[in-house]
Amino acid sequence: MAAYSALLGGLYVFAGLLETSTWLGSNPSIIREISSLLHVAGDVFAGFILMVIGLVYIRGIGELLKGDQEGVSYLAVGSLLSTALFLLCLANIISNGLGNILGFEEWLGWNLAYEVRPGMIIWFPTAPGLYLVWFKGLGR
Repeated sequence: MAAYSALLGGLYVFAGLLETSTWLGSNPSIIREISSLLHVAGDVFAGFILMVIGLVYIRGIGELLKGDQEGVSYLAVGSLLSTALFLLCLANIISNGLGNILGFEEWLGWNLAYEVRPGMIIWFPTAPGLYLVWFKGLGR
C-alpha cells in the first residue's frame, strides 16, 4: 500500500509540476513535448490542485510503512480528492460537448482529445485504491 501511495503521489505531483511549468513558459524542449503530448493546458490552479492531491498521497507513506491505520486515511482522502477532480473535469467535458452538439459558435471547433487533461488520465490508477478503501473498508 505504501508503494502504491508513493506511485500515485508521484504521478499527481509530476502532473501538477507539468501544469505549473507549462503555465510559466520557457521550458526545456522535453517538457514542451510532454506537455504537448498530454494536452497540458498550463493552468496554475490545476497544477496546484494536482500537487495538493499528490502530497496527500505522499504524506500517508510513512504511516503505511509502519502499518498504522492513519496511513489508509491519507490514501482514502487522496482517492476522494482525485475522484472529485475527475468528476469536475468530466462535467466540464460534458458541458463543452453539449455546447458543440447544440451548435454554439464558441464550441464549433471543439475536440474531445484536447479536453482530456492529465488529472483525468491519472485518475484511473487510483481506482483500485478507491475500491479497497471505500468498498472493502480497509481503513475501518
